[in-house]
Amino acid sequence: MIDLQVALATVADCTRPANRARIRDGTPAGRPVTVLHAIADRVMDEYLAATDACEGDIDMMKSLVFAPRDRSARSRRT
Repeated sequence: MIDLQVALATVADCTRPANRARIRDGTPAGRPVTVLHAIADRVMDEYLAATDACEGDIDMMKSLVFAPRDRSARSRRT
């Protein structure tokens, strides 16, 4: 899910006077594709930061799930 605050912050950058002039003039920095790229770039930056933060937890869960089991625990279940 796209973080609405991230998208709004990027759109807010487009409403600054200098940026509005570029958008109005149709310069390359003001084309709609440039605005879309800025939004997508910001979203991906936030997404990568979130996945990096979860990486340690995922590694821990993988080690717990795929760890060799103790034979004494197996014999108690049977």
